[in-house]
Amino acid sequence: LWFRLFDLHSLGLLALWAVGSQWFGGPATLGLGGVWLFLPWLLFSSNHWLLNRLGGEGHGRMKGLLVKLLQGAPADAQILLRTWLWTLLNWLVKLAAFTWLLALFAQTGIAPALLGTIGGELTSVLPVHGIAGVGTYEAGIVAALLPAGIDSEVAVAAAVNVHLFLLGVTFIGGGLSLLFGRPHAG
Repeated sequence: LWFRLFDLHSLGLLALWAVGSQWFGGPATLGLGGVWLFLPWLLFSSNHWLLNRLGGEGHGRMKGLLVKLLQGAPADAQILLRTWLWTLLNWLVKLAAFTWLLALFAQTGIAPALLGTIGGELTSVLPVHGIAGVGTYEAGIVAALLPAGIDSEVAVAAAVNVHLFLLGVTFIGGGLSLLFGRPHAG
């Protein structure tokens, strides 16, 4: 769950940059980004205090889940920082590639393409999906592109092409891992 929270935090930071560069000025975006960057540290530094406040007998279901979440937090600041930085780096590389690809397919700028890419990635948290995300991934991209003024037909075509590229790379990578993977001892 902590990794999912780091994923969501990283996506939020990048979405904040894209929205901020599109609709706010640079100083406002930097200020909001600074506050957003502070959130993991705030949660980490208040973890023991929250656990002490929630401690004791008679945990309800939600309270018990919150206690488990807090107990699973990174043990020290170095682990927190290293985990968050690797998560952010991973998302930066992935989103940079898909943003570039979407910007080419949709003939748009980087900020709207980044929002479209994030929209597609956020569909992974939906409770219902098509097989391999077909339909929901594209809908997330299109939903984020339309407010940027991208034509709906262009947005749908670009979203489908990005998803086909993603699925193709996944299949090729999976095939290569099977072909060149470690032999099983047997």
